Amino acid sequence: MCVLCPLKDFCNISMTFFYTRCKCCCDMFFRTLAHIMREMVQTERDYVLSLQYVIENYIPELQRPDVPQALRGKGSIIFGNIEKIYQFHRQYFLREVERCERNPFQISHYFLMHVSQSLFLKRQFCFFVTFK
Repeated sequence: MCVLCPLKDFCNISMTFFYTRCKCCCDMFFRTLAHIMREMVQTERDYVLSLQYVIENYIPELQRPDVPQALRGKGSIIFGNIEKIYQFHRQYFLREVERCERNPFQISHYFLMHVSQSLFLKRQFCFFVTFK
């Protein structure tokens, strides 16, 4: 925040107000916001790649004949519904987060739009891992 800005106390209250009054504060705000959005997009991409790696590399290992019988074929018990979580993030949420990189104020819409589905999938995952 610009320490020289006589309206600096209003910068936290109303972006529209300080945007018209203090270009220095506004530029800093939008640079910070752009950085946060780049990190959010990259984190979601990394998350999707990590889920894909587990699905492609760890779950098939449980099918090998040299795996102990107690573990063989137990991918859904050990990893729960990780494939559904992966599909949700790959097909829907990642694309929407990427769209918000240029329009960061829309991200809250996508979080709210998918909160129930995301929580449902993750609750199922916790249930599978805890009780199976």
